[in-house]
Amino acid sequence: IFERDLISTFAGRLIHDLSKRELISLFDRIGERSPSTANNAYRWLRVILNWAAAVIPNQKRVALQVDHPGRNPAKV
Repeated sequence: IFERDLISTFAGRLIHDLSKRELISLFDRIGERSPSTANNAYRWLRVILNWAAAVIPNQKRVALQVDHPGRNPAKV
């Protein structure tokens, strides 16, 4: 998942260049293969971006602006 989806999509790009629309599209594509894989990718990317936000000054928290891909709003 990490190499196939995350690294291949974002390799060589800066974190602040990632858009909410791009992340949603990525998780939708992954979710078509497997919803649980999309959830795992979301968690992993969120951990990485939160770490980056903590160690890099003025880093925005991109992943926190995207809803969890497997979350059903009716059940929340």
